[in-house]
Parts: sequence; structure tokens; C-alpha cells
Amino acid sequence: MKIGNLTAKSPVFGRALCEREEQSLKQLTKEALDNLGINTVSTTIFDFAVPDSKYWTPIGTMFSPAGISTADFANTYFGATNIQLGPQGQISNFIRSPYSSSIFALGMQTISPERLATPEYGKLLTRKELSESPYTSYENDNYKVDYEYLFDEEYGIKPLLIKAFKRFEKLPENSPLKIEFGNFKEENKDWLERDSVFETIAYKYGTNDTSKWDERDRNIYADENNIDKNSIEYYKNVTRDSDFDAYRFNEFVQFIADKQQQQTKEELNARGIKLTGDAQIGFSDKDVWAYKSAFYNDGRMYGCDKYGDGKFITCWTPAPDMSKLDGETGKLFRQKFAMQFKRYNAIRIDAAWQLVAPTIVYSTGYKDEHGNMMGTLEGLKDQQPYLGTKIIDIIKQEAEKAGVPESNISLELLDGAGKSWNALSDPEVKNAVKDMYCIHTMQHMKNGWGYPGHYRSKDAQVFNHPFEIFIGTHDDQTAIEFAKNMNAEQIDIMAKELKSPAVKILTFPYYADRVSDLFAMLFTNTPNNESTKPGKVGMTINDAVGSERRINIPNTQEGNWEFRLGEGWEENYFKNLSKKGLGFNLPKALSTALKAKKGNSELTEKLDKYAKTLESDGPMTRQEAQRMAEFGSLDTIA
Repeated sequence: MKIGNLTAKSPVFGRALCEREEQSLKQLTKEALDNLGINTVSTTIFDFAVPDSKYWTPIGTMFSPAGISTADFANTYFGATNIQLGPQGQISNFIRSPYSSSIFALGMQTISPERLATPEYGKLLTRKELSESPYTSYENDNYKVDYEYLFDEEYGIKPLLIKAFKRFEKLPENSPLKIEFGNFKEENKDWLERDSVFETIAYKYGTNDTSKWDERDRNIYADENNIDKNSIEYYKNVTRDSDFDAYRFNEFVQFIADKQQQQTKEELNARGIKLTGDAQIGFSDKDVWAYKSAFYNDGRMYGCDKYGDGKFITCWTPAPDMSKLDGETGKLFRQKFAMQFKRYNAIRIDAAWQLVAPTIVYSTGYKDEHGNMMGTLEGLKDQQPYLGTKIIDIIKQEAEKAGVPESNISLELLDGAGKSWNALSDPEVKNAVKDMYCIHTMQHMKNGWGYPGHYRSKDAQVFNHPFEIFIGTHDDQTAIEFAKNMNAEQIDIMAKELKSPAVKILTFPYYADRVSDLFAMLFTNTPNNESTKPGKVGMTINDAVGSERRINIPNTQEGNWEFRLGEGWEENYFKNLSKKGLGFNLPKALSTALKAKKGNSELTEKLDKYAKTLESDGPMTRQEAQRMAEFGSLDTIA
């Protein structure tokens, strides 16, 4: 929005807030959350969804300056005290799901080239190189991730990183960056060596498909007690004197990604924002190659029995050999979670029930119409492992070593799936998870279910652990879709929770009101009346900004993992609030929740003023609001 006369007095209208108003809203938000018994508000932002900043790239990354500014926006306008990421491992153009990425190696797609032009990174790239690179001057649809461009050998990120790597190699050995590099290699030598050997062999064959490698190369780490050290030494040095040192380049990529990850964590923490990592249930083919003896040797996989009848089972990922939890498998899990606690302030445990009672299947070699590999329980139906607290104990022990409290661990459960609760209903397991938060979503709410209101499976016994409430996760419908599709029972539940009339008409203005009420419901439900832990709530970034685009549609290949905040996304967010009544209006949600729980107050009146300002006509950007405030041409509310 163009601002013509900044000296003319302007009435309050729908807009971003100036800095003074933002600080006032933050104080009101804290006061409201304290009154509601909630201490954590999360915004889920996958790296790929982060918008561009100065340079246009085919994918986003939280490690970029734009990532920091997006988190800062979420902190102010969504009340986010925590940014929950998706897995940040290495992916490819063919395997795009972050839940199929590597568990140790960070993906080169997470690296921010913009940071490499700063003194902290030895100016490994110049501003001119950034402005002239095809990767950082990508100008196609910036509301959608372009994986083909990202991994293109000519235009993608790799050529730019190779240029930075060659400049890095010429730095003096006593330079700060080279000293950091040496320390990084020493601290991560076990997994980093395996990862770099893998990438060197993949470079040799021109593919990371290990089935196309010869037997020796497929089995370098097949036996933990008899590792092929000669082959390792060979691949450490085979490309050393060539034009491209594949082994050392991979070490460099992992070093830079790790440095940027830690830098991002520190910058967010300095702003009062915690960073939560996603401990995926899955493993990559690289992980299986590097720790082969920790996995079943007959092709068994983690699976998901969609309907619980053994007829539709999708294969998720190679399954670790659960008979070796006291050996190689247990060691792998320890290393995995130790890395998570090192990188993040908190972690989300993906598909947590699989760490208690996993579904282990054989791949049938058949794919359904969506391209999903199907599995069978044939021969394994009576051999499903029950692990009790073995892996939970590993998680808790590694958290304690890292100084991470158990309350910073959240367990993902499939609310409506009884198996989640059946797996966790053992008294020993219930006691083990009592201080860990269990994630629940509104999209499974139903009358007659347990406390807190309607989010817990009917199969659940009494649990005294705390809960973390979301409208939906990255796998669910958007808030807008859910509002349109809510059944009468769910609408009545919402009306009862908010002490307001049930709105059942499905025309546009009413489902917009329903979206608003869904956000308010996040804040009306304290975690558990038997728990002393404070409440946690969260939302996905696409829901927060009022988008109808989903992040992922499970069991579907096309169009997933592509959602991105595009150019002008902040202004679009304000437009969604003022023009459509969609998106997350933080002060409105807090006020509605407070009124439902405690009635009207001076605090709700103040929140209502901010809510009305955000919803009025005529959105603008934060920068424009601040300029007008500095010129004295804005009637502020603080």
C-alpha cells in the first residue's frame, strides 16, 4: 500500500502496528496467557515455507535473515514463544518429504547463501556472486517450492556452495573458520565420517541408490564389529587431488549447516523464542547404509495400518531391529536423540506410539494409485514388538545429559487412533510419560471423550500428563477447511466451550467466524485437571496467516511439501484479517477465551481494541505503520 501524505492525520484503520503498539500488545499477550494458564504458544514453520528476503531462492530456510524476521513476526502477531520446525535432514528431488530425510546430516537446502557473504563466514561468497547466481535470483512462483530448480546441477544450490567451498579451502589453517571446522569434525566424527564416505561413493557412481553400487561399497559399515577401514581410508582420499573433493565438500556443507543452525537457535533465544526440532520416526537410505546392522536385514519397515484391519498398510521407512536395543539399535537411538537435544531447545517426537508398540511390516513391492509403497503383515502379525519404556527411557536419559527438561519433550499421538492409547496405556509407560506433553488436535474432538475437552481418544484411560493443543498438524486439514467441514457435534462443543451460540450455517461469513472461534478454543483448554504443568498451544503457519493451502496430504505424492510464504505475505495476512476475517487474530482469540473462562475485564477491553484495529479495512506493512507513527500521522492505540 502506497502512503502519499505522511503528515496528514490518519484515523485508526486495519493495519500492522507500530513498534510502540507491538510492545504493548506483547505485554497484553503475556498477561492474558498468564491468566489462562498457558506458557507456550508454538508456530509450526517448515524451513521450505520461509519467504525470500533480499535474494530470491526456490526454497526457504529458517537459517536465513528472512527466517529470523518470520519468527519475529510470529512472536509479535501470533504470540509465538516457540518455533516448531519440521525435520531438517537431507532430501532430494525424488524424496521431498522431510520425514524421509537423514537423521544426522542437515540438508544443503537449509543453508542460507546470504549468510556466507558476511565476515562471520569469512565472506565465502561476495554480494556480486549472490546477485548474479541463478540460485539467488530465482523469480518464478515464490509461493511454491521448486525442488527441481533447487537440485539442478547448473542452477541449484550446489554450484554456489562449491564456489564457497573452494574459497574456504584457501583460508589459512589458523583462521577462525578453519579452527571451528576442525572442532566440528572432531565433535561429530562418527556420523560425519560415514556421511562423507556415502557422499563420496555416490559421487563415484553418480547415484545415491546403493542397489547400483558394488557389494563392497554397499557393505562398508554392514558389521559394527568388522568395519571396512581400508575402504574408508580410500574414500577419504580418493578425490583429494581432483577438481572436486567430494569427501571434504560434504564435511564443509555439514559444518556450514550446523553453524547456521546453532546461530539461528541463539538469535531466536535472544529474542525470547525457543526452537523445537522434529525427531522423525523415519530413517533415510543413507542412515540404513551407515548403520546397517541396526536394521532388520530382511527389508522390514515401519508401517501405518490406516483402518486397523491389516488391509491398507503403507510403508513408512526402514525399521530398526528392535531385538538389538541393548546393542547397535539402542546406540543409534541414543545418538539420534543426543543430536536432537544438542541442536534444539525442545523436541517433538514424531509418531510416538511407534516407539512403544511399532507396526513392523514387509514391503509388498506394490504401490497404490498415489505412489505409496504398500506393506503386509504376512508372517509378522504375531511378531509385533512391544517395547514398553525402553526407547522412552533412552530419550529421557539423553535429555537429562543435555540439560533439557522432560516438559520440553512433546509426543505426537494420532488422537482418534485407539492404538495410540493402547500402546501408551500400560501403567509403566503412563508413568514414564507423565511429564511429557502429548500433542492433540481439535480435528478429532467428539462428545464423551476424556478431559481436556473432547481431544482425547475414547479408548484412553485416565492420564495425568499435560497436553499440547493444536487446531491441526501439518498432516491435517487447514483451519479453514476444518471450519467448513465441522459436524454438528463439533460445532456444539465449540459453542459450549466459548459460551456462545452454535453457528451452524455454512455460508462464508459464518465459517469465517468459526475459524476465529477455533483459534479462541486453543486458549480455553488447560492441559489437564490432574496435571500441574502449564498449558501449551500451537498452530501451523499456513493456518495463522489464513491460507487454505495445506502443507501435506498424507498418502498423496503430488503437491505436498510445497507451501511457501510468498512476496508480500505479511500484507496479505492483514488483508485476510480485515477483508475476510480469516487468519489468526491474536488479541481477539485471547479476549474470547478470557471472556469464556473469566468474563469481561479491563484486560479483555484492551485486547478488543487491538482486535478491532487488526480487522478494520485497509491493511499495510509494519514498516509503513512505523513510518507514519514517527511522522505523527497515525492515531495510535498505545
